[in-house]
Amino acid sequence: MSNEDHIYHQERAQKCREMAKLASDPDVRRRHEELASMHAGRAAQFTGAPKGADGPTAH
Repeated sequence: MSNEDHIYHQERAQKCREMAKLASDPDVRRRHEELASMHAGRAAQFTGAPKGADGPTAH
């Protein structure tokens, strides 16, 4: 994975977490949380960090 891919997945994970917080529909919130987790996992593959640990703001 390139550095650009890593940055993309980190940014998407953060954006998905933000969208999950704003969602009023529980199904939409859950889906955004799932996507955030998937993107965090992809970013972690690049860094070797534990899955879901993509930065100090990880929840």
